[in-house]
Amino acid sequence: NQIYDELKKQSEPHGSNIEILSLCDNKEISIGAKRQILNDRAVGKYIIHWDDDDWICENGIDLIMEGLKSDCDVVTYDIEYNVPEFGYWQYSHQYVRLSHKSRESAYDESNNVFYVTPNIKNAIKKEITNKVKFEDIHYKEDLAFSNEILKYIKTEHHIDKFIYQYLNR
Repeated sequence: NQIYDELKKQSEPHGSNIEILSLCDNKEISIGAKRQILNDRAVGKYIIHWDDDDWICENGIDLIMEGLKSDCDVVTYDIEYNVPEFGYWQYSHQYVRLSHKSRESAYDESNNVFYVTPNIKNAIKKEITNKVKFEDIHYKEDLAFSNEILKYIKTEHHIDKFIYQYLNR
């Protein structure tokens, strides 16, 4: 409920311009199938897929909404990861840009930085997300989807800020 409540709070000034959809189950439906159901139900012009272990920076919705005014195909912003790995917390950053070569990220190991193309954590026009279907699988459902949508994304508005954080709660 934490991310839902925060998104709802940040969305209030934007009224009906923002729609928040959620789908909960007992792991009976694959994550890919859930994402596809939510894509199909959404009625807005743009779609972002965030999960219960994600977080948004303060005024993140305002920043994204400002970027959407450009009517671009995707609004990108940077991503911070805070995940447990090998018994300790691992911090890393993803710099998300359309200009990066492929969804398979370049990795700067010395700085723990990834350079990646837009993905489902960014705001993408629904007319583009409708062209690609999520695989009915339980993990890495976003990788094939993100690779496939790249061929349809032509314009980008980038916000040079870490708006999204993956917490792996």
